[in-house]
This record gives sequence, structure tokens and C-alpha cells, in this order.
Amino acid sequence: MPIPTADSIFADTNLWVNAAVPTAPSHARAVAALGRMAAGTLWTSRQVIREFLAVMTRPQTFFAGNAPLADILNRAHTIESQCRVAEDGPDVAQQLNALLAVGDTRGK
Repeated sequence: MPIPTADSIFADTNLWVNAAVPTAPSHARAVAALGRMAAGTLWTSRQVIREFLAVMTRPQTFFAGNAPLADILNRAHTIESQCRVAEDGPDVAQQLNALLAVGDTRGK
């Protein structure tokens, strides 16, 4: 699994949702951030894409969540085509377990 360098940037669900929804509170900032990230290698994950689909298909405080499903799926496909996608599978889980075993690491 490649280790991200300073030229690699991971885009999470919040960034994709805010960039996709013009009424989102951080829409302009998200669009600007994606523009700045274009110079590097943009990464996301299958989990982020699944979360994006889940968020975009339910009501939020800043939008009704009723966009046509075809539009949401097209946006998810665009995200996937613009990024290197970090796969999640047994090898990734095994690596995570090995990293956690090295020290006293805790989630927040």
C-alpha cells in the first residue's frame, strides 16, 4: 500500500458533500480546496464514496436530500475517476492491526 507523500492529499466525505451541494455552508471553501488539491495526487476511499452516497440521499440541514439518484451516482463516479482510491480489504485491515499493535494508539 503506498504511503501518501506531501504531494498526496486525502479527500474525505465532508469535502465531497460540501463541494457537491451549492447550499452547503462550506461549499465555496470546499470547491476552492479541491481546486488547490488538483496539483497533487488526490486520494479517497471506497468508504468515503459509500458515505457520500448515504449523505447525499438523505435530508440534511442545508439541503433536502432529494437530488435525482442518477445525479448522485454520476457524482460518485466522477469522484472515483478523479482520485486514486484507497482500497479496503483484508490486506488493509491486516496492516491497520499491525500498526495498532506497535504502540498505544486510540481513536478519539
